[in-house]
Amino acid sequence: MQLLLVNRCVKFIRLWGATFYNAPPFMEQDNMTDKETKIKAPSKKELMREIENLDTKKVFDWVSLSRTNVANLIAIKGLLNS
Repeated sequence: MQLLLVNRCVKFIRLWGATFYNAPPFMEQDNMTDKETKIKAPSKKELMREIENLDTKKVFDWVSLSRTNVANLIAIKGLLNS
């Protein structure tokens, strides 16, 4: 409760042009309510489906390909798209 009051007082003083504190505030309420959006990585199953649709010659061994990591699947999808 006291921290909230101090934070509001500091904001009020800064609004009027006084330099009460040279350091940046250590706790901002505005930053606590804003949520950053994360970029969701594609799932392995989704990538496998896309590669299967792009593989028209049916060259890949699907059992072996299912054991690879997501980064390699993204690379393979990029190669098939180009």
